Amino acid sequence: MAKMYYESDCNLSLLDGKTVAIIGFGSQGHAHAMNLNESGVKVVVGLREGSRHTEKAKAAGLTVLPVAEAAAAGDFVMILAPDELQADIYKNEIEKNLQEGNVLMFAHGFNIHYNQIKAPSNCDVVMVAPKGPGHTVRSQYVAGRGVPSLVAVAQDYSGKAREYAMAYAAGIGAGRAGIMETTFKEETETDLFGEQAVLCGGSFTTLPENGVTIVNDQDNRIVKVDRVDKLQMIKTFNTQVDINMDLALRSQIYEEARQTIGITDSMQGRKDPTATSAVAKEFSAQQAAGRLESKRVMKRAMYQDLFEAIFKWMLAYCDEPRTIRRTNEHGDVEYITFDRHDFLYEDESGEWQYNTDFLFSCDSATPLASDRQALWKETRMNFQEGAMGNTAEITTLLRFWEQMEKLHYPMAGDMVKSLRDQMESQQAQQAAPNGVGGTELTAEDLLTMAAQQGGGEMA
Repeated sequence: MAKMYYESDCNLSLLDGKTVAIIGFGSQGHAHAMNLNESGVKVVVGLREGSRHTEKAKAAGLTVLPVAEAAAAGDFVMILAPDELQADIYKNEIEKNLQEGNVLMFAHGFNIHYNQIKAPSNCDVVMVAPKGPGHTVRSQYVAGRGVPSLVAVAQDYSGKAREYAMAYAAGIGAGRAGIMETTFKEETETDLFGEQAVLCGGSFTTLPENGVTIVNDQDNRIVKVDRVDKLQMIKTFNTQVDINMDLALRSQIYEEARQTIGITDSMQGRKDPTATSAVAKEFSAQQAAGRLESKRVMKRAMYQDLFEAIFKWMLAYCDEPRTIRRTNEHGDVEYITFDRHDFLYEDESGEWQYNTDFLFSCDSATPLASDRQALWKETRMNFQEGAMGNTAEITTLLRFWEQMEKLHYPMAGDMVKSLRDQMESQQAQQAAPNGVGGTELTAEDLLTMAAQQGGGEMA
């Protein structure tokens, strides 16, 4: 499992006295520049002449320079222009201004992985890729949180490339949420698969070479052509996401693996169509039964791991006390507070650590214990047969509903409270010398009312 790193694993002081040049001030550029600036890092922004982002960057209190000058001024050069423009910007403005020991940085590995940009051998080449859009990177930083990020090293000239990447990630707030190491290859290929195989889809239109497109005030699109035969060149093509080939290949590999290992349908708890004789069918049934039981054990283990992961996640991210809704052993809903500071302990060296040594279990003692309807039915049968006492007495009825409350029967807690109130009322009336009695409900009436409140007749 990949390891997550946080602010305590990063050394932001590595950026002290360094200048970070952010090339571009778009979605990611503005977030990186402003977050680093507020983290105490010296930042310059490199923009082309006449850029519409120049005034925005200056309004944020940042120094704006032409791209070439920014690259020359920066010890760290982060290229955050669109991927399709990065190669030309690098060749024309950045490459000649890099100095030995500089750190060339990217937020996406495309241009390095596919050799569109070839960095000099005397520089570090790293990637810090937040897993969220730029406005989220900025808003989360302002809110005191962060966006998880990937870091990768393609070239380590200084021997500190990884540490520099981690420090930069901490500067933009990623250390607050989590930092994970990867490679340029993995980040590029997974990102492209997500964009091209999962998120793609749309339409495009072809036009003749001299066609003119006009949009009028009713948002109607008009195409003007000079010859009628050019109308045949105007076509619209729709593209849709299609991963059927990927799914078919996965199914084929899965079936081949089953046959190679010798896994039958009955071993997986499914009906085996190849079993024809009585002996084969019996063997298949035994295999299926054993497999199903194994699945139950695996499911319990899975939930056990899931509960442990949820608990550790809450330890990691509950900076403030969090209200939790739970049902207690009596079936009542309670609101409790989870405060991760309650789980702190001091180790032998005097450091404070989080105590995660807890046992998480989802194992049920018996099949009956997990079948509430069967327990409800059995409890009601015991009540009707008089096992709990005289069914006409309110104390017996109270005993019955207290038991149902322990079994989490809907509205049982309300019935218990109602019965106790009635008993107290009767006792008060009996104790009063001239008490005026009201209309008393029989046990059968209360049982009928409870069934109606619980959603109908009990199973």
